[in-house]
Amino acid sequence: MSGWEAGGGVSAAGQRNAAASLVYVGGFVQCMAQVSFAASATVLRERLHFTDAQYGSIFLPQITLATLGAIGAGALARRLGLRALLVIGSLALAASQCALLASVLVGPGAAYPVILAGTALMGLGAGVSAAPMNAYPQLLFPFGRETAVVGIHAVNGLGLTAGPLLVGLLLAQDAWTLLPLSLAAANLALAIRVLRVPLPPDPRATTGQRSADHAPVRSPVFWTFVVVAFLYALAEGSLASWAVIFLREDRGLGAPAAAWGLALFWTGLTLGRLLVASLMLRVSPEPIWQVLPLAVALTLVSTSFVTSPGSALALFAFAGIACSGFFPLTISVASRHFPRHVAWVASMVYAGLALGVGAGPFVMGLLRPHWPLTRLFALYAVFPVACVGLASLARRHRATAAGPDPQ
Repeated sequence: MSGWEAGGGVSAAGQRNAAASLVYVGGFVQCMAQVSFAASATVLRERLHFTDAQYGSIFLPQITLATLGAIGAGALARRLGLRALLVIGSLALAASQCALLASVLVGPGAAYPVILAGTALMGLGAGVSAAPMNAYPQLLFPFGRETAVVGIHAVNGLGLTAGPLLVGLLLAQDAWTLLPLSLAAANLALAIRVLRVPLPPDPRATTGQRSADHAPVRSPVFWTFVVVAFLYALAEGSLASWAVIFLREDRGLGAPAAAWGLALFWTGLTLGRLLVASLMLRVSPEPIWQVLPLAVALTLVSTSFVTSPGSALALFAFAGIACSGFFPLTISVASRHFPRHVAWVASMVYAGLALGVGAGPFVMGLLRPHWPLTRLFALYAVFPVACVGLASLARRHRATAAGPDPQ
């Protein structure tokens, strides 16, 4: 029994507040762990002597396990429940931080396979957590789903921003090992707390439907949302992954300034999500959902025209704002099409995102010896433009399998 609004001396409002605090704080803690390996690049390159090829390859297990974890979690949510998935995801993220810490203890020779295991665990944790982290805000706030989902992704952005800042502070104090230690402890504490706090049940548990009902899989509209997430992620993942190299090598910024460019991207993304969340209190989410990809396309094309350091940094801040709300809105809009399959839909849309985040930068790396980054960025503008067309199709077609919202 979930204990959700079941009495026991705790008001329904108190239970909802406790659950919301757990979910949103948990999103912050998890995302700090998810950015820990990338933020620790200096340690991997200078202390463990990773080559360019080794460093670039450590994220392949992350993308693979994130995708498989998200797909598997969509099905497991029907059997285990969202609470169990959140516990498993948090434990996997805690284990990933143990591997990150172990990499500097086992020596350079064994560090590489340990890091590969760590990034695999990180991807698994992120993928498995995608279902509960995107479903619980909608279940907690059924009359403000879009705002709730964008809100959790804004908190995620804060975690992604705070992680690198914490690494910088600890490296300055020669105390980097405190990073994996603290993040492992925080994610372990999160898993324990999830077992104790009452959380809302999956809406499928109250509808009497059998787990054999896979209506979204049979709907072309559902796969439209997955493809939209994939195409969008090709653009966002490439912008984020190649930002530092573009600013450093193509625009001649120093290493600290180039790093600031990436920080501005994440800051813009976080602030943009807060802005989108406030806008949705006044306007429908669908128009915002369709406009944002055009802003992403404009950013990609504009990389050819920014030449000064200031304008290049400003462009990546704008890129973060442009990328801010589209993915969380994709999840919330898709969930409205399939209100009885929130966890499954969130997992599969996240799987599309994970594939795009990995494929986009990888393909760009293969093409970079032949074309400059500015031309590749401009070519990638076709992906967010395609998202606009597909989003229009999805808006015009309600899924035939989506029954009335049980909320």
